[in-house]
Amino acid sequence: MKHNIFCKAIVFTCLAILYTSYVSAVTVTATDVVNNWTKGISPLGTNTSSWTTSGSSVYYSSNSGSTAWSNFTLSGDFVFKVQIMGNSDNDRYGILFGNDASNNYRISWEAGGLADTSYRGLQFLSESGDAVTALANYNAYYWTSGVTYEMTIYRIGDIIGFRVARVSDGVELQHYYTTNTTFTSGKIGLWNQSQVTYYSNIEYFSSNPA
Repeated sequence: MKHNIFCKAIVFTCLAILYTSYVSAVTVTATDVVNNWTKGISPLGTNTSSWTTSGSSVYYSSNSGSTAWSNFTLSGDFVFKVQIMGNSDNDRYGILFGNDASNNYRISWEAGGLADTSYRGLQFLSESGDAVTALANYNAYYWTSGVTYEMTIYRIGDIIGFRVARVSDGVELQHYYTTNTTFTSGKIGLWNQSQVTYYSNIEYFSSNPA
């Protein structure tokens, strides 16, 4: 999709409507994720369930990998956002929307240590039946240890998009959207591969939660 000023204005307006159309965001607590979300294999094939809490954060404590999937589904328009920090190592973390580790949209970001399939840096990926497509690819664009980022995946009609911003100053680092309807209903999730990670401020807005 061509990213001109008019198109961006439409997307930003629609996002603003999504943020304000519902009474409030639904906040998911760290305890809820650790106790009630389904733990399973990461998109890159590892399944070590080292999920715990650290204060108000979800803490993945091992240098292995896993996915935590919500115990509910979303369909229609939605926004899913999470604040994420890695403070050691340089491998992968991100968030997902979809059905399982082989069928999802995901933000996948490394700090120089580990590829996602053949991709390096930051990606917004669509995986369907193990076939991975990069909807957006920022090669050699890495996260910084100790810095907290806000990751967002959203859908507006046929548009699927992602956004990454730095929490400390609110600067938007990357934002991409395109028309894609591979997954219009699914669960939300947290994931990592070979990376100790903190997840906090987990929120979603949805026009049709289930």
